Amino acid sequence: MSSHATGTKVPIDRPSKTRIVREKTVDLVKGKRDRRVKKAVKPKRELAPKSKHVRALVIEAWKENSLGTFFTLLHQEPLNENAVSAFKALVVMHKVLQGGPPQGLKEARLQTRLLEAIRATWQRQDDRGYSSLITPYVGVILDKIDFHQRHDFLAGNLSYQDFLSRPDPGLSVQQKLELISHMLDYQQSLLAMQSSVFQFHGEQLTEAKVSALVPLVVESWGVYTLVVHFLKDLCKVISDPDLIQYLIQRFYQQYPKLRNFYDDAGHVKYVTSMITVPVLPGDPPEFRLRDRRPRQTAPKPRPEPVYEEPVKQLNLAEMEAAIASATAPPPEPVRIAPVVAEPIMVRRVEQPQPAVVDIPPVAGSASWVSFNRGAVGTASGGESAAAKVQSAAKSEDAVSSFFERLSAPKAQMATAGTMAPQGADAVGQQRVDVNASSGQ
Repeated sequence: MSSHATGTKVPIDRPSKTRIVREKTVDLVKGKRDRRVKKAVKPKRELAPKSKHVRALVIEAWKENSLGTFFTLLHQEPLNENAVSAFKALVVMHKVLQGGPPQGLKEARLQTRLLEAIRATWQRQDDRGYSSLITPYVGVILDKIDFHQRHDFLAGNLSYQDFLSRPDPGLSVQQKLELISHMLDYQQSLLAMQSSVFQFHGEQLTEAKVSALVPLVVESWGVYTLVVHFLKDLCKVISDPDLIQYLIQRFYQQYPKLRNFYDDAGHVKYVTSMITVPVLPGDPPEFRLRDRRPRQTAPKPRPEPVYEEPVKQLNLAEMEAAIASATAPPPEPVRIAPVVAEPIMVRRVEQPQPAVVDIPPVAGSASWVSFNRGAVGTASGGESAAAKVQSAAKSEDAVSSFFERLSAPKAQMATAGTMAPQGADAVGQQRVDVNASSGQ
């Protein structure tokens, strides 16, 4: 049965005035947001994204507690066709992630494909030097998304004041060590990006390129203050300094680069008009480490066994002799006069040949004696045989004594220095002795 037959009225679903106003407001907001995104990434004249557009996008994200609409509108822009639009879109995304709600950081994990597509497009081509900036900047945003996924208790701008205002996350020592390591990794990515920006000079360093320095300064300062805070906190409680020494060395290596970055950014007019650039002192902060490990003493070496010879037992007499020898005065040294060798003069002496001695006849006889080393011959006249024999014996004795004197040793002749001549005078003298003995 139809409604016309029964005469009943069918209710018509008409939107209320409140709903109509809400929908119109949403459409108006979407339209304004769409226009703001388009103006923020507009490539005209290579200007920086205007702060009023970026601020409005951040406020609307907080109202919705989401960045879904922002990313949807960003997909509609021709980011793969114009390098300037792609780079400015990265700058706007970085600022919105810093100032937007924490939920937006979680939603940004779903936008990694968009970021990878932008990087892959501009790696293959270059447009006024922007490709050399797009590639590292995409890396910075991906690192930021990954960092906040691991440490979601930190704000998007990594503000130290915001961290102190929040409840203590109750991190353990190991978690703090990991947090410092991840922050230093992210700081290295920020420093690499600023180095890419400052490779341009003069007219090539356009306002669009310089606009990336603002979020880099803000975030690097937040990382610096947080790292210093956690390092000092660990130095008070950590027991083994070796666990933190490596992180401190990494911090000291990054410090001069970070100081130069702030010095260079402080000379850029656009940056100083947007934010206050921090100034770091010449020397980095000190971290006092205390070694709370128990002291380990080296084990004492075992003494080597000493083998001693048995002591000989002395009797009383031996002991007295030993004491007497020990206490006796030392003997006086014997002085020996030096021996001076006197020069010895040696003269060669020829051995005389034995001479034949003619012995005259014995008195009272006409006989003669011819003696040659014991040979005796006689010629007798009128003497008797006994007298001749006696006379011959005396003559033989005289000749023997003569030859004994002639046979004196040569050594006695040499020590005499000089020897008497053994010539005719000596023979004559011997003749006289023989004659004298013969006459007896």
